[in-house]
Amino acid sequence: MPLPSLAEIPQLQALQSQVRRLWAAQTVVVLASDRGLWIAWPSDQGWQSASGFWPEGCCRDGMPLQREAMAELLADLLLDNDLMDAQVELLLPLEGVHWRVLDGIEPGQFEQAKPALADLPWPLQAQESYTALTTLGTAHGSAMVVLGVTRVQLQAWIDVIEQADLVLRRVDWCLSSALRGLLQLTHPWSGNLAWLIQDGPSCRLVLLSSGVPELDQVMTTPVADLEGCQREIRAWLTAWQQRSPLSVELGWWLSVAHDQADLWRTLVDGGRGERLLHQDLPPFESVMDSSFLPKSLEPLEHLALLGSLMQNDRPDLLRDRRLELGLPPMPPPLRPARGLVLLGSGVGLLLVLVVAAFQWLAQAREQSLQAHVAEVGAEQAAALKICSAKGGSIEAGETQIGVAQISPVETRLAEVRALQLGPFQICILQLGVHEIDVC
Repeated sequence: MPLPSLAEIPQLQALQSQVRRLWAAQTVVVLASDRGLWIAWPSDQGWQSASGFWPEGCCRDGMPLQREAMAELLADLLLDNDLMDAQVELLLPLEGVHWRVLDGIEPGQFEQAKPALADLPWPLQAQESYTALTTLGTAHGSAMVVLGVTRVQLQAWIDVIEQADLVLRRVDWCLSSALRGLLQLTHPWSGNLAWLIQDGPSCRLVLLSSGVPELDQVMTTPVADLEGCQREIRAWLTAWQQRSPLSVELGWWLSVAHDQADLWRTLVDGGRGERLLHQDLPPFESVMDSSFLPKSLEPLEHLALLGSLMQNDRPDLLRDRRLELGLPPMPPPLRPARGLVLLGSGVGLLLVLVVAAFQWLAQAREQSLQAHVAEVGAEQAAALKICSAKGGSIEAGETQIGVAQISPVETRLAEVRALQLGPFQICILQLGVHEIDVC
């Protein structure tokens, strides 16, 4: 019988599975849109990303319509990258989420100010929506911003994550996350900021002062009419600037399709002192190489994933309502210290290896003893065949015990008792009151 290899020992297999799950149990950012989704996660080589497209008709205006198919795509994408035990931080699509700046409200006053949200000029009903609070701005000024989404839309995305059998840690919005990333990249800029965002056939203009959004307007002119769209953008920009009594430098950031970036640069009016800010983005290593997947992140998605890496002042639409939404309590932070995880895993692995080695040696010794015992048993069984004077013998199992110098009368009184112990038989010949061990 061949000895088992160390890889076949159950304890090692269990440890390997636990270490794999521990290592894979990390936070993964999932950015959703009507077209598909991007995922991003940290690795030893830096941040990596992968993407996939929804089947046709799965998502419209930010609302999941085919939750089972969307959950299957998400689960497959995570499985392909060994991330099935990940905990998800979800960034909701552009459509369906709204935001407003709350003037004169400090962070500690938000709970008292909640009743006033019913009077906010936005399309959400207070009783049918969820809100979250965040702080946006720069060192020159900041303000409280409230995000809002309908209960139906938020619950639909929760269902997608649950059907993919994943843990949902946080829900944010891609636009607010992208703005945090943008403010990080434009930190040296002290002037106003015009942020142009292309979203499919349309575009929107976000104008910021000291990092606080003061205008967010979707253009009615389609992107296909480039000149007409640019005229509408300039009209909104001029109206906004006329409301400000101070003349402040204006910087532009263009989150547009890569192949159209040069066409939109003409929007920047250098004669008025406007500047196009540096547009380089930190890279995300893409692990997917397929002809049907995008080769690189779109600018807005790139900014949103970048903003999700920031740990401070991130809103969470699940905060204080996880139980209401049927979610378990907030899971603890994952892997706060990679070194401790590695140390604990190393010590555990060493202990299991020691135990496994002892088990392997014990199995080897047991098999060796069994082989030796079988060999000795065969030799003893052959030696126990003792022919009698009359050539008779007494059967005891498979062993023949010969009886010598016993008369026929005495032979009838003889009794052979056999006791089986593994490969051995202990045989006793009883003659009246006397017992003779003949094995």
